[in-house]
Amino acid sequence: MEILFGACLNAEKEKTILDQRPSEVQLNVFEYRNYRTALEAPHQKFIEKIVNRWAAQLVKGKVMAVDTFPNAKVYLDQDLLTLTYVVDFNVQEFLLRDIVEMEFASDDDGEFGQEELIVKFFDGDERGTLIFHFPRDRGHKGQSRERLSFALALRILRSRDPELLNDSDSVTVKRTGDSAVNRSAHKPTEVVLQQVRFNADHGIPVVFSVSDLRLFAPVPSTSRFTYLEFFVKYPSQEKYWYAKSPAETLQEHARKGPDERPKGKQTEDTKDKERENMRALADAKEPIAQIKFNLKNVKLKVPSIPHVIFGRLMAKDDYFPTALGTFEIQVDPTMVCDKRRGHERQVQPAYKPIDVTSAQKERVIDKDEAGTGEIEHERNIRVGRLHIRIIAYLTNESK
Repeated sequence: MEILFGACLNAEKEKTILDQRPSEVQLNVFEYRNYRTALEAPHQKFIEKIVNRWAAQLVKGKVMAVDTFPNAKVYLDQDLLTLTYVVDFNVQEFLLRDIVEMEFASDDDGEFGQEELIVKFFDGDERGTLIFHFPRDRGHKGQSRERLSFALALRILRSRDPELLNDSDSVTVKRTGDSAVNRSAHKPTEVVLQQVRFNADHGIPVVFSVSDLRLFAPVPSTSRFTYLEFFVKYPSQEKYWYAKSPAETLQEHARKGPDERPKGKQTEDTKDKERENMRALADAKEPIAQIKFNLKNVKLKVPSIPHVIFGRLMAKDDYFPTALGTFEIQVDPTMVCDKRRGHERQVQPAYKPIDVTSAQKERVIDKDEAGTGEIEHERNIRVGRLHIRIIAYLTNESK
């Protein structure tokens, strides 16, 4: 990466055009992974590659279609904070921190049409606008991705400016007549479901109701109350990616202390009883308690389908809530009701029994691999079964 940016710094031709005055931020190896974000590590490295590619091209100068000029030369200064474009002998400079709006648009004139990125600047005194054109000569997807990666690079490089004051300096993103958005309304259901949505508001709604929880084994808890948690695995915690039930009473016979093994010297009868209990834990089938949760028509949004909603059975505590069990809800395409115009597909809410696994390992006795003997070991056991009804909706807003 140092070699790449070292080559950018040795571009002698651009020194007569770019501003050479030193500033507070110097061009160095741009490692986006060092910035605090809500992205996971693989996504962050992917974004870093996109930004580095555009930074390397723009520092040396890249020919792009800007406004009405098809062969304008676009540059970034060595601090990656000032955008300059040159047409003949006309030079215009724009500070990235002055970007106030990015608009994704499309122009379907011509044989192939083109995608547009309209970047608006405002420095407090006057406004400026640059329109970048990305022709669709390599197909719709290729140039659309090029436009998206260019916009992403500008926004991230802009965020590095030390003179940006607060969140009020954020960029507004708009889509007007964007063919990519219009095309999504005509895509098959399976294709739309697999597209990942990074904004919670644009996720696919999933609505579920909890019938009850049936416990097959006592859970290690000293608390008299328990509740359920549901969350979507995603880098950030948004409104539609987490749900929590009201606390319900956990019956006394469904609770046990941290360690209820008899102390002192054990008799043969005590050992036999303990081993019988361990066999019962390994394959418990009869419920010992039922908990009805007041959780109806809960709405979460998932980024794509298939997806997994994770959940926990929790013991309530004012300071240290404890996980008693964990479970997973598989959301698959068969649960999706497509409400888009022209793609109507009606489905009924699916009834799903979900096994709840103990959060900590229990000592049990299982059959060995040959099935002729027994083996005593520790493993997570099934402590209960959650009964829910679930359905997902695909609408025109789920883009």
